[in-house]
Amino acid sequence: MVVFNALYIFINSIYPLIADNHHISQNLTNLKFDALILLQEGYAYCLLVFGIALPGRSKTIWSLTIITLVTILLSGIWLTHSYHSNVLLIASLILLIVCSRIFTKPLYLSYGFVFAFAFLIFALIYGILGSYVLRNEFHGIYTINDAVYFCIETYSTVGFGEIYPLTTMAKYFVISMIMMGLIMFTSGVTLVAYLFNNKLRRLLFNINKGKISMTNHVVLLGYGILAKILIEGYKQSGKEFIVIDNSKNMDTDREILQENERLLISPYPGNRNILIRARISEASLIIINFENDSDTIFAIMNVTEFLTNHPTANKPQILARIYYEENIAKAKLAGADIVIAPHLLAAAEIKRLGLA
Repeated sequence: MVVFNALYIFINSIYPLIADNHHISQNLTNLKFDALILLQEGYAYCLLVFGIALPGRSKTIWSLTIITLVTILLSGIWLTHSYHSNVLLIASLILLIVCSRIFTKPLYLSYGFVFAFAFLIFALIYGILGSYVLRNEFHGIYTINDAVYFCIETYSTVGFGEIYPLTTMAKYFVISMIMMGLIMFTSGVTLVAYLFNNKLRRLLFNINKGKISMTNHVVLLGYGILAKILIEGYKQSGKEFIVIDNSKNMDTDREILQENERLLISPYPGNRNILIRARISEASLIIINFENDSDTIFAIMNVTEFLTNHPTANKPQILARIYYEENIAKAKLAGADIVIAPHLLAAAEIKRLGLA
């Protein structure tokens, strides 16, 4: 619905401009007319980008879409002429408000894709409208179709020569188009390589039956502050690691980890299938640090049972983080080799310093 609004505004504002060849020169020299068209195209472009990003269920994108739709509606009060449909805008607003509960995720976009897509749209609009506005300074550009043809011809580096600049301004404009074409080409190649790499990694992942390609790595069960601090250290040292978490509320950090194949989502702490995929028996260290002691102890029991049923020459150590003192013995009894209680250590240090 949002994308349809964008297309409606775009077509409704550009088509009269293209169709009215008789008054086009007069209109383009009118500053208010130019500002109106640019404003409408800005609205359309924002709605197009937000509409494409909405399936990611980002709360930020949802909020920006609502603000943009309301702004467009209110702009109809002071604009001399508007190109949007109030019915479509209101319908989109109602639909977004009704479905607001599903937009719970933080903002996370594939920046390479967004950059490449946004720059492609901008470069095409820049090339087509720019060459059409400056058509009197070119040989061979008379209609919008000529401008579209020249834009594609320039960006594709074909250059048949039947359209060429006549003035210095037109020459500098063509230079700017060539520079944009180079950026489009390099960003496009980068994006294709990125997508191909992701597809290849997923193919190898499926061939390997979902198992990660790591050995002698660190497995972190639970993703909290302790895990984040440890991960930063592992990244700097080059130590391989994988995170197992049972959180259903994906945030930006978790999505980045999952995209880089560093996160496995488990239905409950210590799920057997997830432990197999994480190659937990081939790890060098297993760190269990859920946000509550019950999940941590439950995970210790499942991990210990798994390692007992899948013995290896070098059994990985199990380190557990516990919050409450009465659970330390339970964690050791469940199978933890090392138990730490940072909060208890901090409290003891405060008492030692005489601050408590």
